[in-house]
Amino acid sequence: MKYIVSQGATLSLPDGTRFELTTGIHDSTDFPVQVTEHWAFPSYARLLDEADIQKEKDSRDMSAKVITLEAKLTELKAVLTEKDGVISGLNTELTELKAALAKQDKKQGAGDGKKQSSSDS
Repeated sequence: MKYIVSQGATLSLPDGTRFELTTGIHDSTDFPVQVTEHWAFPSYARLLDEADIQKEKDSRDMSAKVITLEAKLTELKAVLTEKDGVISGLNTELTELKAALAKQDKKQGAGDGKKQSSSDS
């Protein structure tokens, strides 16, 4: 059996001793009979059944999955940033090549108006 203690407390027992309850999940062997029979014990602790224990395990599993997914997300964001840089560089290069091509087209267009010398004469 396991107990879940929702809030820490100090129980004063009839024999004058004190027992400190700490939050978390505890085995039933962690608590002497005098503690579990204390009138205030149910206010701070409750018995866990198998469904509660399975929920706790599932919650831990989900927490581990979230941590893994957050790490993967961070990794993918870094890859995305890198790819954005590559795309930006390629766009800049494309713009420069288009400008160079436009200049070359202008030069060829101006040269088309001239007479070309013929080698036949």
